[in-house]
Amino acid sequence: ATSANPLRRLEVRTVLAVLLAWFGAAGLIVEGRPQDLESDKQALIALYNATDGPNWNVNHGWLSDDPLDTWFGVIVSEGRVRQLVLNGNGLTGSIPAELGNLTYLASVTLPDNRLTGPIPPEMGNLSSLKRLSLANNRLMGSIPEEMGNLSSLRWLELAGNQLTGPIPQSLTNLRLAHFYFHGNPG
Repeated sequence: ATSANPLRRLEVRTVLAVLLAWFGAAGLIVEGRPQDLESDKQALIALYNATDGPNWNVNHGWLSDDPLDTWFGVIVSEGRVRQLVLNGNGLTGSIPAELGNLTYLASVTLPDNRLTGPIPPEMGNLSSLKRLSLANNRLMGSIPEEMGNLSSLRWLELAGNQLTGPIPQSLTNLRLAHFYFHGNPG
């Protein structure tokens, strides 16, 4: 019979502590490091500046030194920005390339704003992205081929924009459950 051996429990704890210290020292535990959060913050500041943040309907917390999870529409989990929820918030201007630096994003919802310009190809860097909603804006140009890199993407809303050109062949490799493209001239 195995009884709760205090020495055995101590050995297991010691091994776990050594493993955690080693993984952390090797840089394998990356979530929540200050430089990661600073990188996320810089990408959010670029979004704010590129989309006329001072005139958003709601911009509480943005550009402050408050934690990012107190910034309106920003959801942080495990020390990284995971969601942006800014639908119908009066964003104008273009989506900055820096948004592609938020590599832990699982969801970006920016519909019903007045975003213009192309979808930046850097959006293809968001490997954790499951949902992208850019519907009902004024986005122009074609869908970037790089969007086919979003292997986790399941929901893609691009309806109601001014997108033109063919849908990239790379998107056919995605396992999209929802793809909305109606209301575009292309």
